[in-house]
Amino acid sequence: MKLLKALGLTTLISGAALIPTWIYNEARWENQQKLWWTQNMVRRYNPDKYEELKKSGVEDLKIWQEAELMTMDSIEHERAKENEIHKSYFKGSQCLK
Repeated sequence: MKLLKALGLTTLISGAALIPTWIYNEARWENQQKLWWTQNMVRRYNPDKYEELKKSGVEDLKIWQEAELMTMDSIEHERAKENEIHKSYFKGSQCLK
């Protein structure tokens, strides 16, 4: 009977230790996936910034996300500027007609 109590107690303790460990590992895995995705986006759109951050050994997700946001903002700014150029070109050509 004492053996069963000891076995039940050890099972309960190991189960109680397993759940927080599993939750921690899942959160860490999700963070690593976000970091990997963000690094790939920075590498794709801004290779210079990617090399700079890789050489300095930055593994902080927030820094990589800031770099990604700056890159995406500059891309969106260039697209908006290009759209304005096309609009003004077509408006000018319509005025000439």
